[in-house]
Amino acid sequence: MVSPHSKRPDIQTFRSLAISAVLAFHLRPDLFPLGYLGVDIFFVVSGYLMSMMLSRVAVMNTKSILEFYWRRISRILPIYAFVIFAVAVIARFILSPIDYLILIRDARWSLVFGANIEQYRDKTDYWAQVNDFPILLHMWSLGAEVQYYMIVPLIVILQRCFRRKVHQLIFLGALTIGSFASYAFFKLTDEMGSFLLMHNRIWQFTIGSIAFELGIEEESELNDLDTESLISKSEDNKQGITSSLIHIVFIVLSLICFSPVQIPICAPVSLFTGLLLLYGSQNEIGLLSNQLVVKFGNASYVLYLVHWPVITLYKYALDIKVLDHMGALVCLGNSIIISILLHELVEQKLLGCTKTILILVISLYAATLIVTSIELPSNTTTQDTRFNYTEVVHWNTHNTAYKGLGDCKKDKVAAKWALPYKEEENSRCVATGNGTARILIIGNSYAVRAMSYLRPLLFPIAKEVRLFAHIGNDFGQLWAHISGCRILIDGSCPPFAAAWPRVVEAMKPDVTWIISRDPELATSPLQEPIESDFVFQFAKNRLDFISIHSKHLVIDFQSVGIIVDKNMNPPNILVKEIQKKTFNFDSLHITEKKWKQFDQNETLRMDKIVDPKLIKHRISDKQCDSVTCFFYNPTNLHVYFGDAFAHQTPELMELLRPSYTDVIEQLKQRLKF
Repeated sequence: MVSPHSKRPDIQTFRSLAISAVLAFHLRPDLFPLGYLGVDIFFVVSGYLMSMMLSRVAVMNTKSILEFYWRRISRILPIYAFVIFAVAVIARFILSPIDYLILIRDARWSLVFGANIEQYRDKTDYWAQVNDFPILLHMWSLGAEVQYYMIVPLIVILQRCFRRKVHQLIFLGALTIGSFASYAFFKLTDEMGSFLLMHNRIWQFTIGSIAFELGIEEESELNDLDTESLISKSEDNKQGITSSLIHIVFIVLSLICFSPVQIPICAPVSLFTGLLLLYGSQNEIGLLSNQLVVKFGNASYVLYLVHWPVITLYKYALDIKVLDHMGALVCLGNSIIISILLHELVEQKLLGCTKTILILVISLYAATLIVTSIELPSNTTTQDTRFNYTEVVHWNTHNTAYKGLGDCKKDKVAAKWALPYKEEENSRCVATGNGTARILIIGNSYAVRAMSYLRPLLFPIAKEVRLFAHIGNDFGQLWAHISGCRILIDGSCPPFAAAWPRVVEAMKPDVTWIISRDPELATSPLQEPIESDFVFQFAKNRLDFISIHSKHLVIDFQSVGIIVDKNMNPPNILVKEIQKKTFNFDSLHITEKKWKQFDQNETLRMDKIVDPKLIKHRISDKQCDSVTCFFYNPTNLHVYFGDAFAHQTPELMELLRPSYTDVIEQLKQRLKF
């Protein structure tokens, strides 16, 4: 067996497998849904290599730790900073102002290796701008990896506190189990956190560390043998068994990564990678030392950085969502060519050039900050004088994102009622008013959006206005569409589904206002008679429960399914049309007949629910004239919906002001205010 301290060509083969899987997933996720597991392989390999590097350090002191950090920085930062800078420059000529604003934010988070934190943070603020083309999305894994690099010296110091190897392995095992337990807990309660947060990935790095330490132990045992013939015989027997094991594990690992079937198999992939690191060597299986494969692995880091921007910019330029076979080949070919050039002409040339690396990195960081601080020109010069297109682009770029809940205060009372549910504090708050009514607004992201606009309208009648919402997610994979938690229909966010009834029951509000998109009401087939329809029965039971504990109910019919179904992003579409000077907004309105037809099942179900306490507020009625329903204001081109999930913009809320005022007037009469 090759010494764990020796150069391991087979490790580059594992990297080749990892980057190939990731490439396959990003190019054709429909064909290779498990390719994202290549990142898990990268993490295990990194854990192994970090242990190898630090094992060569006799004394872990400030100097040696800083030297370790510098080696990592000099290896990672030059190409990393160059790619971010290049993307920021190229994107200026391709992206719309809306998308460029998102890229600026993503680039700045990536510069400090915080992309994973940004993406986790955005799960509770994802409407700030839902981006169809997240060019730096893949930087999350580099963020998690570098964050691990920052703490790995501490892990090694703690490991060395134990003198005996077995105790060190127990320590690493305990750390692995603890991190995996955290991962499993998040998997059940907050899947995005299990995917993105570094502490939920430590177990993968430490699997690599354990493989390294076990390899050291085995090498030590072999060195203790005295008889040369015994060594030879033992080694021959062992290599035969090990070679067969490696063949099997490597083939199984490859089959998993390129499987066309989506199955939850993260842990076995990490364990298989650990086994390969423990038992693999270039002498045991030819494939693991194939020079072409090894060279591909050498360039895997650059290829990982480059491929995703190439794919997303290509799709953006052609305005397509999915790559066909030819598009996938074009993106793959360009990614490989660019990666080879960067690897040979930049990455390899910089090895050992300390001063050059420092100057280059500082220059690239400064240049990126300068480039991203220059506002993208709107390019709105046109002979069409019907609208001020500069103002239109600016408004749709800067005023469609969620602006927060303002001075609405943290709700400690509802937090106690909701226990053990503790998620999404930013989706809950309480504000006081000048009246006597206790009002509870429950729902998902639509409720959070509406809260800031409803507060001033409710101020005269409300003693307190409490928001209790959860935006939620159905998180099949990182890039899957996010769907908010429902109120009337279950199927997502079980902790929230159990928490909000406790809040309703404890508060016993004068008014419970439901603002939630429950798509099943419209999309689920309607069963006849409607009284036997499962969706209808479930929604009715939910409303009956709320009615028991509330004096009055209001429900907003969101009726935005047609927009979500078309997977459109109104501000992006409108701004792109202006940038291209085509001014074709036909996709941003439909006939009233089609709008109502799409939501007819929801209308039929809700019309059957009769409760004297209930006020049904049909917000879509205001967007439609007798013929057409608009996704934007035709008088000023300000969109009504801020993203692909049809979240309300200030323009829509202003349009709905008379409608909301009418509902509040009805509440005044009912409350005898």
